[in-house]
Amino acid sequence: MSDPFYLADILLGRVGVLRSTAESIILELCEAQAKLEPGQASDDALRLAIKNKLERVQTNLKLLRKLVPEFGTTPSFILP
Repeated sequence: MSDPFYLADILLGRVGVLRSTAESIILELCEAQAKLEPGQASDDALRLAIKNKLERVQTNLKLLRKLVPEFGTTPSFILP
């Protein structure tokens, strides 16, 4: 088994990234209507921003799933 403190530090960092990215997606979706008003960002730019954030969430979830077996249990927020 790898160093548990090192793994815990990695997991904590990944969970933090997931949380901040999820909050950013929610904020982006809440402000979407205002951004689509004339003179604001185009709908394509808005879609791309949300898509990139969703990909970041998926990437971090994949990494967490790879690390979790080191601890022998799977937290409920990581289950598929």
